Order: sequence, then C-alpha cells, then structure tokens
Amino acid sequence: MPSATFSMRMDAKTKKALESEAQRRDRSAAYIAGEAIAAYLDKQAYKRECLLEAAAEADKSVFISEEAMDRWMDSWGD
Repeated sequence: MPSATFSMRMDAKTKKALESEAQRRDRSAAYIAGEAIAAYLDKQAYKRECLLEAAAEADKSVFISEEAMDRWMDSWGD
C-alpha cells in the first residue's frame, strides 16, 4: 500500500517513549506510531460493529423479563 506523510504533535515524554520503543524493535518511530494507529482504528471499527449488531438485536424487541432473569440468577445458588 502506498504511504502518505502525516505529522502530529505529542508531548515530549510520549515522543521519547515512542523513540525508545522504536529503537528496541529496530524500527522507525513512524513505523511504531503507524502500527499503533492502525491497531486503534481496528479496535474502534470492531467496537462500532459490535454496537451496531447490539442495536439491531435491541430493535427486534426480544428481551428477557426481569422475573426470568431473577430466576436464572437465583439458580446460581449462593
């Protein structure tokens, strides 16, 4: 995939930690930051998908009653 330039500001402590991690992994700081951003975006997309699926289920209006939930929880015992 072609790459594109992206710049951002970060506090000095985070930049130093990023550079240290990059050095430990023998990678560039840009590579590590790109990995982190991609992982964050994947996680957000997954959460969004889960929420949309949950909303679709809720829209079906199929819910368990409070009494049934209480009976189920009581079946766990003490």
